[in-house]
Amino acid sequence: MACSLLALAGGCLAPPKPHAWEVSHKESQLLQEADQWPQLSTNRYVRVTDQLQDEAVGLLQDSPFVQLDEGQFRRFAPALHPPSRSEFQPFLVRGASYASRPVYTLLRFDATGGRLLIKQATYNGEMLMPFRWVAEPNALVVLLPEAPSQVYPYALLAGDGIFRGSRMDTVDTR
Repeated sequence: MACSLLALAGGCLAPPKPHAWEVSHKESQLLQEADQWPQLSTNRYVRVTDQLQDEAVGLLQDSPFVQLDEGQFRRFAPALHPPSRSEFQPFLVRGASYASRPVYTLLRFDATGGRLLIKQATYNGEMLMPFRWVAEPNALVVLLPEAPSQVYPYALLAGDGIFRGSRMDTVDTR
């Protein structure tokens, strides 16, 4: 009986498992630097609907982003206004989160380096329910002035600290 409880606790209370697309431990210093990058307006991106997530994630298997043609843009992001072709281009980009609907999403873009951070935060309920958290891939459509040089998905899993660490009026809670 004791062994069963230890095995259950060990599996349920194990550390969260990140997804392969996420910022690696080696790149984690980037997250502090990214706090200085300008935040993208919610008018410039949208999460792909649940019904199309598998298809969108499939398109991103070999590349962190894909430029979308007009038909793909309308299909994956019907809620976004079509971009002015001279100003912005639509890209399907990799994301990752610990829940299908994170508490908030925050995108930051370093225009000088072309780097894009996609941070999606999930509330873990202060671990009231033992659970093995596993990050899953997802996709977003983002309007950018140029193709990103790097895409950094980051799935944040935390307790009440996620509410203190970010001003909730500046993050996307859609």
